Amino acid sequence: MAVPDRPFTFITGTSSTGSSSINIKNNHLQLNGVFDDEDLYRGNTNLLKDEIGYYTITHRLTRDECKRKVYNNYFIRYSEDLIPTKISLPFKFTEYKIEFVTTMLELNEDDVLIGVTAMDDTPEIHIYNKRELFKKVGVM
Repeated sequence: MAVPDRPFTFITGTSSTGSSSINIKNNHLQLNGVFDDEDLYRGNTNLLKDEIGYYTITHRLTRDECKRKVYNNYFIRYSEDLIPTKISLPFKFTEYKIEFVTTMLELNEDDVLIGVTAMDDTPEIHIYNKRELFKKVGVM
């Protein structure tokens, strides 16, 4: 996940207590906080920056009672040091069992646009008031 104000820097993994990042220009891998690669949140959307720090949407694999894979989305807030400071409650944007967040953009100071594919073939665009969405999932 690209870090917006740090050219060539990407978060390569996030756990509940840390992250790993890489600067691809000099191939420097850095651990931020206490990174646990057995406790992974995965993501592909870019990080966005606001007055608190950074935020993004990730997903996490769990299994249901029948051992089927279940993916839930999470908002994660990061400090300036790229350490997770807040992880949301799990949530979904659609009613479909399979969804994948493809992009997230701030449209203005108040609203975010979130691209989602449902069932791996139906693209959707969602627009939310950022503060209301953050309150709903527990990151504000």
